Amino acid sequence: MSSAINQSAANENNPAFAIEVSGISAGLALRERGGFSFIAADPRFRIIEGSRFRRLAQLEDAVRTLAKAVGN
Repeated sequence: MSSAINQSAANENNPAFAIEVSGISAGLALRERGGFSFIAADPRFRIIEGSRFRRLAQLEDAVRTLAKAVGN
């Protein structure tokens, strides 16, 4: 199962990054003081909406894990 963050955006100081997993737009990672929070774009990912992560990679792992759990 693959996931992706817009890498050109990740190399900038952008406030938000689109998170995709298996071709599904899961949501947005919002840069906040001390880390990132997640905003779901797809209802299957609402369970982790509002969760905060210290690193972007942790957020991406959580999205990937949830996608496996819901069968995507």
